[in-house]
Amino acid sequence: MAKAIYTLKMTMFKNEFELTPRELRSLQEMSVFIILIYARAWFEAPLAADAPFNDLTLFHDLHKYRDLNSKISEATVKTFKRHFWYLGTDLVGLALFSDKVTIEGKTKMVEKLAIDKDLDKKRWTTAPQDPSSVTLSDLVTKESLFSFTELKLDASFSPISCAQLEGKRGVQPGQGDRPTSGSAQ
Repeated sequence: MAKAIYTLKMTMFKNEFELTPRELRSLQEMSVFIILIYARAWFEAPLAADAPFNDLTLFHDLHKYRDLNSKISEATVKTFKRHFWYLGTDLVGLALFSDKVTIEGKTKMVEKLAIDKDLDKKRWTTAPQDPSSVTLSDLVTKESLFSFTELKLDASFSPISCAQLEGKRGVQPGQGDRPTSGSAQ
């Protein structure tokens, strides 16, 4: 983010020092990318429950960015594809805790878990041809319960609807056996 801020400052103060037309154009192109794509992704990165949703959204946004700047879009999509394995099945279960994922999206994820407990582990080692068609439920397999078992969370929600999941004790942040801030320990 430091380089992004530096790039934005250089663009704002472009008249204070000499820049070649190529340097100015590059700074402006990068500034637009930082403002439209990078800043939001960077600020939302620490939110673990939103990570699967944010990563998939970022990938979709990078792909759509080709309408504004195909060169930057191609470079960023190429880089992102090398890390596409992160959108594998192990952490996609965290999206069930996200407020960004709709009830319909969560329901599809839970239904996919309930349909076939013997789904093969699917790790996206290469990005799909049409990334706009990929949804979080496409990433769900039996391995998606990994986050729940590792964090010793109740994963018995599978047969219930996501509307019921929204109020289930132990699923909502701050509810469960952990003490919350301000409570007696």
